[in-house]
Amino acid sequence: MKNTMVLLFGILILGCTQTPIEHDAPKTVFISGKIENPKTDIVLFRAGEGKLSISDTAYIDSTGHFSTTFNIKEEMFGYFYHGGERTSMFLVPGDSIGLFIDTKEFDETITYQGAGAAANNYLAKKYLIKENATPPFKELYSMEPDSFSENVDGLKLLLTDHLTKYKSQKEEVARILIQEEESEILYSWAEKKLKYVKSHKFLKEKEFVTLAKNYY
Repeated sequence: MKNTMVLLFGILILGCTQTPIEHDAPKTVFISGKIENPKTDIVLFRAGEGKLSISDTAYIDSTGHFSTTFNIKEEMFGYFYHGGERTSMFLVPGDSIGLFIDTKEFDETITYQGAGAAANNYLAKKYLIKENATPPFKELYSMEPDSFSENVDGLKLLLTDHLTKYKSQKEEVARILIQEEESEILYSWAEKKLKYVKSHKFLKEKEFVTLAKNYY
């Protein structure tokens, strides 16, 4: 048990430490799209950190279309914002991405086309998997140990399978995205496992919680 706990703490500390690959010069990213039922007349893009961060605003025309271009030096995670909601994106220098959303079902209707579509469709589907498979905090941590493990282990399997499908596509896959996603899946699973006993004892007002030998 002690060895297992040390391993899990190591996962939490080292889970997301990959270094991005830098390119010699900035390359343009082009993003265009269509917003059905727009809530405002702008969309926002935020990506990167520190000196490499970008922030861009694009205006939506009367038909719901928008487009923008900006330069980035390396692969980076970012966000698309509209009408008080956001979705994750992954940008690679040279991408030309088409983005389509209906605000009536924001997360359910996000689709991407073009160069860079595969990685971003992966992220959009991943969010839905997590949303549909993760109960609210109180419900999750009130579960008995076997039910809790079944839930978090099941989510880890779903996300791993989803990542495996992305990696197996014929389109060029983003190595940094894969590294980050593998770490994030493992980190999130380990974090929940480590939080369970304390959270369950508090919510259920228990003094002790008995875990199965294969809990970790």
